Amino acid sequence: MVTITIELHDDDYKMLGDKMPLAIKKGMNYTSNHMIYQLQGYSPIDTGYLKGWFKYKNEGSMVDIRSPAEYAIFQDQGTYSYGKLKRSPKTKPVGGIKPKRFVEKSINATKPRVEEFFIRAITEVLKQ
Repeated sequence: MVTITIELHDDDYKMLGDKMPLAIKKGMNYTSNHMIYQLQGYSPIDTGYLKGWFKYKNEGSMVDIRSPAEYAIFQDQGTYSYGKLKRSPKTKPVGGIKPKRFVEKSINATKPRVEEFFIRAITEVLKQ
């Protein structure tokens, strides 16, 4: 599960008045859509199932983004048994999963654009 929480200071956005919730919702939508785009780009490809990222919850200043693949965490963070382990002399070496860190890469690619997304959202709301 990936969660990005963005905190806005009310004093900075007093000019929005009652339009502030709409601006926050639009800004979060732009940010979460970009995050999903990045996750799809950085996710490893095998069957494509891992690339099915979606918004699970979108409430206020929190968006919960998930993948339908239950193994997403193992692809992202790897497994403890990464490398060659010998269980006994009669068994073959067992390899684990090397961490791909695609969630971290996606967050790092999204962070620099958050301000841009909120400026766009605020501009759109003020034009209404």
